[in-house]
Amino acid sequence: NRRQRQMCIRDSYFGAHGDAIHTVEYPFLVLDPATGFNTGTFSGEIVIDGGTGRFENATGMMEFVDATFVGDESTWEVVGWIEY
Repeated sequence: NRRQRQMCIRDSYFGAHGDAIHTVEYPFLVLDPATGFNTGTFSGEIVIDGGTGRFENATGMMEFVDATFVGDESTWEVVGWIEY
């Protein structure tokens, strides 16, 4: 029996030039009880909600792809679009 959880996370991603993209992320976690809920997968949406510098008025939407985690380490890709 797997446990599932939806949450909302505010985050920022910084480019090498120092400008940031601000996001609101809505991951949906599926936790594996066989590992003490220490591993699992996740899916969900990422809404781009502005930023700094050239991303000040950025908008967009992305989706998590092939997202997994073990303990406090996770890997994922995103697909989507951004306008700035």
